[in-house]
Amino acid sequence: MSNILKVKPKEKFPKKFLVWQTVSSDGLRSDFFVLEKESMNSEMYLKECIIKRLIHFIKKSYQNAKVLFWPDLATIHYTAAV
Repeated sequence: MSNILKVKPKEKFPKKFLVWQTVSSDGLRSDFFVLEKESMNSEMYLKECIIKRLIHFIKKSYQNAKVLFWPDLATIHYTAAV
């Protein structure tokens, strides 16, 4: 009787997640959005992040105050639709 070595294969690369969340200079945070793939398109970004979360967060947290939105240099932040 021979000893059989069982090898459990591992994924070559771990799963990637995209996480989006607004954080204000006051430390307030919006609801987060998690996507289980590497990137999103401008339509999804506009609908899920800007409209559903960012605008809601600003209206809830800062009602009539002036707000400065400072995106990073991601291409999706500068599409015509957004």
